[in-house]
Amino acid sequence: MVAERLAQLVLRYPAVLHDERACRANLEDLLQADPARRMALWSALVSGTVAKLRAPAADERDAATLRRLALELEAVSGLRQELALWAVQTWARALELVGQGGQGRTRGRRPKNWVIAPFDMAPGLRTSYDVGSPAAPPPPPVELGEGPFFNPFLEPPRESADRAARNQGFFKRAVEECLSGSGVNPFRLERLLDLQRRLEVDRETAAVVFEAVAREAKPRRGRKIAELVVSRTGHGDYTTIGEALANAKPGARVWVRPGLYEESLHLERPVELIAEGARGDVRVLARDEPCVHMDTSFARVCGFSLGNQGVGAYAAVWAPAGQLALDDCEVTSARGHGLAAVGPEARPGALFCVFRGCGAAGAHASNHARPEFVDCVFMHNAGGGITIEKHAGPKLEHCLLLENHEFGASVSDDGYGLFSGCRFFQHEQEGLRTRSGGTPIVSRCVFQENRRCGAYAARGGLGTLSECVFLRNGATLTADLIGMHGGAFATVQVEK
Repeated sequence: MVAERLAQLVLRYPAVLHDERACRANLEDLLQADPARRMALWSALVSGTVAKLRAPAADERDAATLRRLALELEAVSGLRQELALWAVQTWARALELVGQGGQGRTRGRRPKNWVIAPFDMAPGLRTSYDVGSPAAPPPPPVELGEGPFFNPFLEPPRESADRAARNQGFFKRAVEECLSGSGVNPFRLERLLDLQRRLEVDRETAAVVFEAVAREAKPRRGRKIAELVVSRTGHGDYTTIGEALANAKPGARVWVRPGLYEESLHLERPVELIAEGARGDVRVLARDEPCVHMDTSFARVCGFSLGNQGVGAYAAVWAPAGQLALDDCEVTSARGHGLAAVGPEARPGALFCVFRGCGAAGAHASNHARPEFVDCVFMHNAGGGITIEKHAGPKLEHCLLLENHEFGASVSDDGYGLFSGCRFFQHEQEGLRTRSGGTPIVSRCVFQENRRCGAYAARGGLGTLSECVFLRNGATLTADLIGMHGGAFATVQVEK
């Protein structure tokens, strides 16, 4: 568990509790594949939450105290409710183990009311963060009161329920795929367990979904979906994905078993490509051409690691038209964009995807394209997180733009877009840049520790900032919050 590993880290290097830079470096090693949780743990340290956890005795870390600290962390850092609660509880568990000399919980006395009832995600559903322990009743709500920070991320119950329902719907679809056609195999079960953790679906809910899908799948066996299996070792219908796509009929489902496939995927008819195992077990690598070329009305690619290498600046995913659904994929390109949506017919959508390590931007939209990104991560891209230009209007919801080498998002040349509930964190220049007629609409977003400034409007750049939070951004421009030089922002309810 993360708490045990974090406790070992604190025992070995006690200075991490006082040195922010050392803590951040060690957390990067601890949670390399989970930047959202890594940032949550680091935010809890720099915001003073860990210091508050160290101050009281172990018996005082009850459910109400930890819930109050989670609400304060959420208000200050802009983390999602469940993520802030997870960070506070993980640090509390780690500090408990440190207090016991690293001997584990069984040798010490467990604090009372240790199991926390988390924030309600849906009516009648609960997430158990401590499997095997009796669930405690939910503590009474704690009011933060008025202060220097308002909390635009305190989602109403309806929005939280909608978000949980969407995650559960995604998990249900994965279960249906697992139980369809040729039956269950270990690779598919491994993928379900990985998705259950990533979507924060508790075991009880997962069991209910699995049972319901299994019960409903019996009468549907008369109309099976055409399925093909690709395996590098020859234990399938084909050894390459390209051969399967060439022989697949419209509406077919292609299962790809773990391995490295050095080829380019040309999607010419509506199909589903599903990787078996956890995300990254199936890698597709192209050289000097797009890894995925979208050339049909609809296609779905789920669970792959998509990459592009070579001397040419090709995008890893090239989507000039159609509705390409990327689910739970990792995308990278050595010299080009991660995903390029170009053209008025381009309507790709990405859900729970990571765009990292691209030579250009993580995603690019131009020429009236309308891509959508939900719960995606854009990190460590040389050309910024996302670039929007030439009347393109993407939608980004609850996305994390993290440590890109230039900016988080750039909107220019009459481009626009909607950013809702996103976080722009630690970019080398601005979190958001708008110029040359760019008009983004930004609401309920957090701009934190960007070196130049949080948001910057230059040379005719426009935009609207509503209910946004700016924390510890650089002050090399005239203002710590918003820089303007030849452009203007319409700002509403912006807090420093």
